[in-house]
Amino acid sequence: MVPHHFERLDIEKILGRLSLAEKTKLLAGVGWWHTYAVERLGIPALRLSDGPNGARGTKFFEGVPAACFPGATGLAASWDVEYLHSVGKTIALDCKDKGAHILLGPTVNIQRSPLGGRGFESYSEDPLLSGHMARAFIDGLQSEGVAATIKHFVANDSEFERMSISSCENKLTFWMILGIHASENKYLLDTILRKQWGWEGLIMSDWFGTSSADASIKAGLDLEMPGPAVWRGDALQRCVVAQKIRVPEIDERVRQVLNLVNKVAASGIPENAEETGNPTDDTIRKLREAAGVRMTSTLLDTILRKQWGWEGLIMSDWFGTSSTDASIKAGLDLEMPGPAVWRGDALRRCVVAQKIRVPEIDERVRQMLNLINKVTASGIPENAEETGNPTDEIISKLREAAGNANVLLKNDSNVLPLKLSELKSIAVIGPNADAPVFSGGGSANLRPYQHTTVLEGVRNALKEAGHNVKVEHVIGARSHKLIPLLGVKQLKTKEGKPGFDIEWFHQDPVKNPNTERVHYTHGTHSSMWFIDNLPEHLNPKCWATVTATYTPEFSGKHEFGVSADGLVDMYLDGKKIIDNSTNPIPGSAFFGTGTAEVLATVSLEGNKPVRIVLQYASSLLAREKGVPESEFATLVDSRGGCRFGGGATFTTDDGIQDAVQAAKAADVAILVIGLNNEGHDRADMSLPGATNRLVSAVLETNKRTIVVVISGTPVAMPWVSTASTIIQSFYAGGESGNGLADVLFGKVNPSSKLPLSFPKKEEDVPSYLNFPGENGKILYAEGVFVGYRHYETFKKEVLFPFGHGLSYVYGYYYGFSE
Repeated sequence: MVPHHFERLDIEKILGRLSLAEKTKLLAGVGWWHTYAVERLGIPALRLSDGPNGARGTKFFEGVPAACFPGATGLAASWDVEYLHSVGKTIALDCKDKGAHILLGPTVNIQRSPLGGRGFESYSEDPLLSGHMARAFIDGLQSEGVAATIKHFVANDSEFERMSISSCENKLTFWMILGIHASENKYLLDTILRKQWGWEGLIMSDWFGTSSADASIKAGLDLEMPGPAVWRGDALQRCVVAQKIRVPEIDERVRQVLNLVNKVAASGIPENAEETGNPTDDTIRKLREAAGVRMTSTLLDTILRKQWGWEGLIMSDWFGTSSTDASIKAGLDLEMPGPAVWRGDALRRCVVAQKIRVPEIDERVRQMLNLINKVTASGIPENAEETGNPTDEIISKLREAAGNANVLLKNDSNVLPLKLSELKSIAVIGPNADAPVFSGGGSANLRPYQHTTVLEGVRNALKEAGHNVKVEHVIGARSHKLIPLLGVKQLKTKEGKPGFDIEWFHQDPVKNPNTERVHYTHGTHSSMWFIDNLPEHLNPKCWATVTATYTPEFSGKHEFGVSADGLVDMYLDGKKIIDNSTNPIPGSAFFGTGTAEVLATVSLEGNKPVRIVLQYASSLLAREKGVPESEFATLVDSRGGCRFGGGATFTTDDGIQDAVQAAKAADVAILVIGLNNEGHDRADMSLPGATNRLVSAVLETNKRTIVVVISGTPVAMPWVSTASTIIQSFYAGGESGNGLADVLFGKVNPSSKLPLSFPKKEEDVPSYLNFPGENGKILYAEGVFVGYRHYETFKKEVLFPFGHGLSYVYGYYYGFSE
């Protein structure tokens, strides 16, 4: 369709002219990334795009390159609202290049656990920091007329059974942690909590959450914690003398404290009793019974719209709608994605059955039309072409962002910043040193304009400085759950371009060598989900041939692997080395609907090209072979997916020995470890594979070792006491390698701080006993004690505290006065 600009709508006039069928269609998407258009009335189709760290556009499979910023924890580590504003503004410009009127971000859920699969996608464990970061990002994005989508509204903190699980939290937890900080707001504490919700008990501040004397008393806050008193005691007496508050108002707060004393007296617990622990079954049962906010109109209409004053549109998460009239009555405006399941025809039938009235539908349509009017300010036309525009300014902004995503955790021996004049050799070691680890998965995953690895960043820095320093690269140990991917840096097409060829057929090209090709794709990334960006005339039952030339860097054994949401075999120079089509074994790839990875080891000669061919059959053909599909796959119209990878292989002992030798010969070792992706809940905080063995061996060999941990959330570091220098590098986006190198060589002074606590072990995490959930429920038994609130209150020592972060510059604070 031809792109064209649209004008503001006369909403009430339009409402009067819309048919019921058109109204119900407006309340659901068309495909994954567009809303419904009514051309006769000038109502355009809006385009949406993931995600929270960049505008991917409308294509998962071989999409248009985009500006890939750090994940949210990397952005929040800056603690800088002006910087977040500029990031939002820059992403808005990329939205315009993608023709996207609405960005599906930012994500503002609270990290209850380091194991949460999308923890990297949210800013912090602290609602106040999260709120400031999100506000700045949204203001920057919307200053260009692009609409932000703040997500997810409440209690979406794990990926476990995410399509069905019930989040159960008590009201105070909902309000103070999942909602907003409420300790000194009379409307929240007195009107809502006491009068509307019927709370009759004591209200205490969060630790250090009080910031006034008379105002907090008037608001209804009974108890300031912790002591000694700052805003009560002498400060409150002065307020009485100054007639800023009356004694009866204080009496009401004292009465609540005395009531609490009377209530706990029945427990029989003596004052100053010895501390022990005995969690009885009855205690656990009562904790579970305490959970209780349900996702009804109370959340969307009463709280979000009436109490918080939300005036914008509310859309479902993808496949998050599960009712028709009930969702309309609850206040849900837009069902996504399309085509409509619960709106459209289903909604019209509810009108006929008198389960819902047309004026209730009109209110939802009105919100949709309001959104269209708001995004007209962006100047983005309907059906715009998707492009990429990696200007020098954008690349510079990405590099700045990548530097800010690094937190200096330890620098005990002042190894950093590295002084080039003192260096003759550097060993860059680790599974993540030369791997494309720049973003988390899911909605945060996109195709970056460019990506620099840590190894490339170090080499670039040395080249820019004009210093001749020897750089040796050793992997040391594997840490991937699946074989490392192959892409544009390792593969060439038939014409010699970076990447690989994909030819599509309507018949099996192995059985029918003369069958006609119906489509061609230039592939660049070897993890491919065929959900979009393929022509409509390509049948759901189809075949593909993937062809590439691979030139090994070293002689010796190489390992290759393939998995698919479909069937796939791999050939090397015409010889089949992997059969994943005859008896495919179900696995966890592609949202649980793919096959298990099948591996093969072959011997290759260094610098001698070999021809890789994959023969793929689509997911419908795999179903006929008995490969089951996941619940998620039943919701998605897809031709399946395919993943392949490979590279030189070695034993763990040999790899670690090579790393030790490289570290021993170098002036400094840069050891790059961590996770390679996130998107599913982790089973534990451990680093994968033999990573810890590798770290311990290198640290013992070279005391001038810099450990760089790449992850979106905390990992366990059992070797932390022996490492003098540690950098936490959150997923840092497309310029991650150059950004880290800027920090290593002192071009950038690290000033970022941790936006979440790093526990010593997962058993210390407040949600440890109830994460990710069981029996269809997530129990928020930790209450308001999330993150640092838990560690400070219960005096749990952490590895690195919330807000920790060192710098190359030292300063002193002095001259404080009241």
